[in-house]
Amino acid sequence: MNIEDFKKRRWILFGAPATPLLADMFAHAPAQEFIPIFGLPCEVMCLSKGNYLEWLYDEAQVIAFSEHVLPRLLSDPWGMYAKCREVAEEYSDLHDSVMKKDFSLLTDEELQVVFREYVDVFRMQFAWNNVIEPLGFYLQDRFRGMLMAEGVTGEDADILMDAYGRSKYPNYVKDCLAEYEVAKSDTEVQIVLERYSYLTNDYLGPKPLTVEYMENLRKQEVHEPESHTHISISPQAEKLLEVFQFAATIQDVRKRESLMMVSGTDKLVGERARRTGIPHDALLYTLCDELMSKSVQEPLLRERMKQSVYFWGKNGTETLSGEEGDWMSDAIRNILYEKTGSDEIKGVCVSRGKAKGRVVVVMQPDEFHKVQAGDILFTMMTRPEFLPVMQLAAAFVTDEGGITSHAAIVAREMKKPCIVATKTGTKTVKDGDLVEVDADNGVVRIIERV
Repeated sequence: MNIEDFKKRRWILFGAPATPLLADMFAHAPAQEFIPIFGLPCEVMCLSKGNYLEWLYDEAQVIAFSEHVLPRLLSDPWGMYAKCREVAEEYSDLHDSVMKKDFSLLTDEELQVVFREYVDVFRMQFAWNNVIEPLGFYLQDRFRGMLMAEGVTGEDADILMDAYGRSKYPNYVKDCLAEYEVAKSDTEVQIVLERYSYLTNDYLGPKPLTVEYMENLRKQEVHEPESHTHISISPQAEKLLEVFQFAATIQDVRKRESLMMVSGTDKLVGERARRTGIPHDALLYTLCDELMSKSVQEPLLRERMKQSVYFWGKNGTETLSGEEGDWMSDAIRNILYEKTGSDEIKGVCVSRGKAKGRVVVVMQPDEFHKVQAGDILFTMMTRPEFLPVMQLAAAFVTDEGGITSHAAIVAREMKKPCIVATKTGTKTVKDGDLVEVDADNGVVRIIERV
């Protein structure tokens, strides 16, 4: 994609610490696997600098895709859920078998077959489960209005969104915690930790699941939603709320398989590093089709590690690095980013309320130690490993996300104010700034800067 093509499109932006190899596992699905399943693509562009990715969706494609798939979901959301679970379990079974394999016993050709199957099966299940990502962006500015158009009052819409904006079924985090709670010996505890070893992974690589983490998880307070049985709603409003709950539920399925994939991909990368002599960290800057290639060279990967641009289109993938990538990346940032420095940050309210406190900006788990009780947590997006610090914080503000994002669901469960999709929130504030989060109106006001 050239810069003129880029300028013609409107882009939805979010980001996370991640490597291009894992981005390739994810981005290929909406760009290409969406087409045979749902009929339309959602192409993806990524700007990579170091170990951080800024991820862009074409807004027009997100709207077209969501409006195309929404009637199908309104008709049978839990039928879609059953299909999503089916393909997720197929991948989960394959993942378990791959994690048990001794790769050192395989020939290069046999390893290639294992890797190709692993990639293909993951991408297929991710295509089904990732239906909620574009749908979440589509609904974040529209859903409350859609309910109100069906005669639901604003106050009742908040109660209903809190009730339906949670998973219908226990998620993998709660399953892990439940098993941990009944483990009676160190041996039984270790079995639980091994079974859910993926739980603390992030998109930079596997992270160990520890007893300390589980003990912190036990302290999480989850509030039951306010009763909504007194609220009378139309059949169409009920269908909309079922889709909303489907999105919150499938979010957990998608996340579980994605975190598993981090471990499986890391194991495959480790074996390629052993066979090729190319360091493990450099191979994380390959794409899937390159990882098993004998022609991939370390100098190219080292160049990509500095800064590079990737575009996953419906017809293939393009990669730019070096001077060409630098030029494209700078041009994109100049177009995308608004100037920061304003004393107000606007976003989307996903959990109502107000809070005042000191800012702490957390982008990666190694910064968790900064969070103290009552702080206002600013981050690009939250993930399951953020739960202990989310418990400490008084409110959450994220650069990306929607009404069914992890931050939104957890905020509603904890009854804490949360604003998402600020785009540049983490770039506008600094640790120690005093802010007021007015989630009722989707605004963060900076009261005092350090």
